[in-house]
Amino acid sequence: MEMFDQAHGCILYRAQLPAGADDRLVIQELHDYGLVFLDGKRIATLDRRKNQNSVTLPAREHAVTLDILVEAFGRVNFGSAIHDRKGITEKVELVTNSGAHEITGW
Repeated sequence: MEMFDQAHGCILYRAQLPAGADDRLVIQELHDYGLVFLDGKRIATLDRRKNQNSVTLPAREHAVTLDILVEAFGRVNFGSAIHDRKGITEKVELVTNSGAHEITGW
C-alpha cells in the first residue's frame, strides 16, 4: 500500500487468470486480511494472524477475474516488526501441475 501512498484502509488487487484445473493460489506476505474473489464471487478469506496464505481455486473453464481485497489492520510501532508494510508485500503465485507461476499485471 505504501507504493501507492496509502497509509491505511483497503486496497484491491485485480488480475486475469487463465482457464485451468483446481490450482492453488499462494500469497506471500499478505498484510493483514484478504478476501479472494473469482468473477465477483468470494471464494476465501485469508488472515495473516492465523498464518493463512493460500487457497485452492476451483477449476476454471474460461479466463476469470481474480480480485484480492486487502484490509490493513493497523501498524506495529515497536520491536523488530516496526516496518510493518501493508497490502501484498511480496508476490502472488498460481501453483499448477507444471510449477509455480507468478501473477503480475495488477
